[in-house]
Amino acid sequence: AVWPTSSPIAPPPAPATPAPVPGGPPSCPPEYERDAEYSAGDEVINPPGLSAPAGKAVVYRCRGFPFEDWCDQVGYEPGVDLNYAQAWEAVGSCVIEGGGS
Repeated sequence: AVWPTSSPIAPPPAPATPAPVPGGPPSCPPEYERDAEYSAGDEVINPPGLSAPAGKAVVYRCRGFPFEDWCDQVGYEPGVDLNYAQAWEAVGSCVIEGGGS
């Protein structure tokens, strides 16, 4: 049998190569602000460096319904106030730019 030198069917495209993921912990979300409004899923750091190694901060996420209304209320500052865990959950840590060794 003689095989044709050109085929009317193109070969399948090569699979896309995923972009490389940078190493190390993620960069930090914004710092918590007492006067800001927060909603479910919002992430903040507060206070920078508390309960984390030098150069890192604890990341908190505002809880979903029915707790998100407390995220911007006095008395629920994440990582500081006694009742913060009712509104915020600690979800990890991040590297503060320019911090640590």
